[in-house]
Amino acid sequence: MNTQRSLLILRFRDLVVATPGHTVDEHNKISAQGGYTWWGWWKKQSEEIPVALWSTLRARLQTGPIRIFLLDSGQRKLYETDLHDIHFEPGRDLANVPEDGHKTPDYYQKIAKPAFASWFKLGPITETNEGTIREYCYSEIPHDPFVIVARDRIVDKRISNIAQLLNFGNVTYWVIHSTSDASTGEAGPFYSQIIPDIAPNEVISALSPRVLHISDLHFGVDHHAFEMVHPNDHNVSLASAIVSALGEDRPGLVVVSGDLTWSGRAEEFEAAQRCLDSLRSSFGLTSHHFVIIPGNHDIGWVRKDDAGSWNGEYSLASQDAKANYRAFIENWYKVKFSDDLTIGRRFFLYGGQTLDILGLNTTSLQQFEGRFAGLGQVPSLVFKRAAERFGWDKEPRATQQRWLTVHHHVLPVVAQEEAANAPFGFGMSLDAGSQLLSCGRYGVDLVVHGHQHHPYAGYINTLEMHEESNSDRGVHVLGAGSAGVTDNHLGPVRKRSFNVVDLSGDETRVRVYMTDRTPKEFRCVRQFKSTPTGWRLDQPKVGQTQND
Repeated sequence: MNTQRSLLILRFRDLVVATPGHTVDEHNKISAQGGYTWWGWWKKQSEEIPVALWSTLRARLQTGPIRIFLLDSGQRKLYETDLHDIHFEPGRDLANVPEDGHKTPDYYQKIAKPAFASWFKLGPITETNEGTIREYCYSEIPHDPFVIVARDRIVDKRISNIAQLLNFGNVTYWVIHSTSDASTGEAGPFYSQIIPDIAPNEVISALSPRVLHISDLHFGVDHHAFEMVHPNDHNVSLASAIVSALGEDRPGLVVVSGDLTWSGRAEEFEAAQRCLDSLRSSFGLTSHHFVIIPGNHDIGWVRKDDAGSWNGEYSLASQDAKANYRAFIENWYKVKFSDDLTIGRRFFLYGGQTLDILGLNTTSLQQFEGRFAGLGQVPSLVFKRAAERFGWDKEPRATQQRWLTVHHHVLPVVAQEEAANAPFGFGMSLDAGSQLLSCGRYGVDLVVHGHQHHPYAGYINTLEMHEESNSDRGVHVLGAGSAGVTDNHLGPVRKRSFNVVDLSGDETRVRVYMTDRTPKEFRCVRQFKSTPTGWRLDQPKVGQTQND
């Protein structure tokens, strides 16, 4: 790489301030007063400080500033500014804020002693159009272990657009240089690392001990509660609502337990993919940090008149719906899936925990029109085959935690089912007992599910339930409710919701987020943790006392 002609694109995301773009505004206020501001670069755990590159750029800065770019990965906006200096400390991961923080915005001071991997001394920051990026080429291959690209397909090749840059989920900077119309062409194509559908030998590092659990997104006209096409500050998307609610508590993994769509149409899966891709980009993840399974609305049954009101009948999803789901999921993972659509991923979480997540398709039963409506079941032997492929039948355990992800619930979610709802289906897996017995047999710690649009937490000891179980450990169960469906399809709680599971300590801690005050704004309303005999409420409902 010829560093004498290299420039930088630095990636950022507004997560410490409420308003998108506020980061840039705050830095510009300071540079307007004194001509410059310091911008903190917080590298990912997988990245190293490029000491040689930083040193070369600093030497070039002796003759004048260097034009660089800033990329807001949340809003997908491009900015440009002049770089005047770089402050870092070779041999140390973090460097304290220069000038005692007097030239950095106030939000940095939320950290007791602001320290970042490097600090960049920047002039005024101005927005530029996306087309500007096409005037530059890659100087080196971005350092993302999950994206594979041959050197001759990227180095000295023209950058296509912002989306191409964000294809690299595990990087926070790109090294580029200017080009001309005589360039040899655009960069790409790139390939995500090929990881099998069930991958016991591929350990994926997660940069946070938190797992975001979302379900029942239900992208579809008239059935999705958030803006799907043109989100803005007043009509937010589901992804931006989730990101805003989590703030700095970024997850390292995302579990999606089915019903991404309403009727399995191609355009609905496209909307779901935009949402998940926005979450991936916002949290700095790759596609393999997601565990996704189908729900009955994706490949099972839908209303015969799915664009209108309930007409008393359901029909099976068309072959197109199943093909649409398969196209979506195989494009997401770049992997050919088996007929049963099972997925398994093994993770090493920040802080040292190790976790297996096995996702099973429970919609296979819904093949008999007029007989079943929404009931789930795992095909015979699928659980056993998947668990054995994952190595769950072996001792000792390869990971500390084992999770099972299914769409249909395995314990009663609501207090009482209504007989009049029989045509809709009650949603309990017909083989729930068998699934729970298998969970005990294979040492599953937690089952996560969706389906009934009602958040739920439960526990069962399989030894007490059935004498065939030879396990004396219970199984915790966690339902996510619905993150995205319209009000008329919500469960008894009448609120959209999702879960965040924290594995940073010895206990599994859960935070439940709901649209508690406004219909499109999530906030944490419940916190509880696992115990050897079930769940225990961590505290009263957030903002309330025990007497409320």
